[in-house]
Amino acid sequence: MVVPVTDTTRDDPVTRLYRVGVDGPSPLTTEDASATAPALSPSSALLAFVREHEDRSQVHVLPLDGGEAQRVTDLPLGVAGRPVWLPDERSVIVPARLSTDDPSLGGTRAYRESQERRADTAHVTERRLYRFWDTWLTDATTMHLLRVDLDRPGTDPVDLTGDVGFAMLPGLGDPGDEVAVSPDGRTVAWCAVRDDDDAPRYLLHVTPTDGSGPSRCLTPEAPAHVWRPRFLPDGRILAGFQRELEFYASPCDLFVVDPGTGDREPLLDDWDLQPDAWEVTTAGQVVFATERRGRGVLCTVRERSAHPLADGERVSDLRPATSSPGSLTSPVPAGDDVLALHSALTAPPEVVRIGATTTLVTDLCADALEGRDLGMVTDLVVTGAAGDDVGVRLLHPPGGTADGPPSLVHLIHGGPHGLFADAWSWRWNAAVVASRGHLVATVDFHGSTSYSHAFTRSIHGEWPTLPAADIHATTDALIARDAVDPERMAITGGSYGGYLVTWLAAHTDRFACAVAHAAVTDFGGMWAGDWTYGWADALGGAPWKDHAASLRSSPAAHYADYTTPTLVIHGDNDHRVPIDQGLALYGVLRAKGVPARLLHFPDEHHWVEGRANSLVWYGEVLDWLDRHLR
Repeated sequence: MVVPVTDTTRDDPVTRLYRVGVDGPSPLTTEDASATAPALSPSSALLAFVREHEDRSQVHVLPLDGGEAQRVTDLPLGVAGRPVWLPDERSVIVPARLSTDDPSLGGTRAYRESQERRADTAHVTERRLYRFWDTWLTDATTMHLLRVDLDRPGTDPVDLTGDVGFAMLPGLGDPGDEVAVSPDGRTVAWCAVRDDDDAPRYLLHVTPTDGSGPSRCLTPEAPAHVWRPRFLPDGRILAGFQRELEFYASPCDLFVVDPGTGDREPLLDDWDLQPDAWEVTTAGQVVFATERRGRGVLCTVRERSAHPLADGERVSDLRPATSSPGSLTSPVPAGDDVLALHSALTAPPEVVRIGATTTLVTDLCADALEGRDLGMVTDLVVTGAAGDDVGVRLLHPPGGTADGPPSLVHLIHGGPHGLFADAWSWRWNAAVVASRGHLVATVDFHGSTSYSHAFTRSIHGEWPTLPAADIHATTDALIARDAVDPERMAITGGSYGGYLVTWLAAHTDRFACAVAHAAVTDFGGMWAGDWTYGWADALGGAPWKDHAASLRSSPAAHYADYTTPTLVIHGDNDHRVPIDQGLALYGVLRAKGVPARLLHFPDEHHWVEGRANSLVWYGEVLDWLDRHLR
């Protein structure tokens, strides 16, 4: 497992690899340099992982019976993700970027040297998708799969994808998760984007691991993304098939694909929730994670139906101090059992083993939490928009409040098709906010995941109205219960959450203050963002077809009535919600005389990740809430 090392002198924490055994976790790597992307060999004798070497990520291999880790790659641009073992343990397959013009190692070294000599910093492109999250996609490289033979040190890797070249979009997880090797070691399956200027689709490919033949695409007619291939014991491939390309929250089905013919049959195609992080046990059982009513659970698939492997109640005894059962994520088969991460709004993630019973495997945060009361989580169901039930999780301030009802802080999730689950988050940490005496509410408003596909899609083309009504309904319910002080209420959120904050603030003055992080404020300006596929459908129209319709749900169209004091936060490197969205909001509020404060990070993107910047972020947010809610 990967564990960050607490070091207050570093802005970027070092990560170490730990082995978890019966005596608890023990470190495998040192604190000298970060180690990431671990991959255990089939016999569990060797551990491959990624570590920096001369400013490039390279694969290292560590014998687990003793000895030092040895670097086994020297790739010009480094490796791009987790290595994947072949069954004989003589080779690993790694994703790596190579020069588009000359994908040999020599050609790629020449490309790297030419880039280092460049005096200009220009980006030039004619492609629609030219940047993604915080990364520009205009360099002349493509991704390849390379086989590194450990028993032939010093020899060049074998390029398994040759002149095909493909892309894996940065920020969508480890590229190694899109690679799998067949049980007999003869075939590698991989999902990636082929060179296509339309909306990029991840498609399923297979390639011989000995490099003897070309790659074949098994899903050329798939309507949308195909991802996360995993081999079944009989050699067939399990993969996820998304139904719609330009709606990122469209349903995902699980299919089994014949690698020889490409024929496929459904394993899970009529389910009303989203499978995620699926894995296959040695016995051929499929286990996956999903969200159900605001919490993460694990399921198995048998006879094309989903059966609970562990619902929330089975882990409720891990944290007796909280009434919340929390969430399970990231399943990993372990013999007859399954390892997973458990966390809650009041419990940082720890590894648990799920079998006949659920047991706690790690307790890495015990010392940090010793003597700390993080509050209590309760559930609430309110009647929201359209008369629908809407789930809410409430995190109560530790120790309660002595002088009447507490202040209320809404944490509004992003997406909009996402969730503030009953799970720990290092950003927008609910326990930190509650520790200042606030009641924290996370509302599963219309558009949220974990209920049904219809509920998630209900705001498609109409972002503000139903979610805003759900926030108001929750607020009204809490006031009616005398659970909060109606004079001390705040709305906070980032991305779509920031959008809903600014929409609410432009339509009501009931909240004492607002925090808008990376907020979408003007739909017209969002065409400068990185991902514009499906944008017109999501927002209700394209500006070149019906300009008024496309902008009617923009908070910017309603600034005349905006009077709520607002802390505006944005990062310069945010390509998803360009920084002008936040700067324009701040500029308008100051011009109108509305109390506003700007927190700008020149070196952050859609999220604030640096340690020092994160501390500033929390300080500013908490101080702003204190200023207006005391």
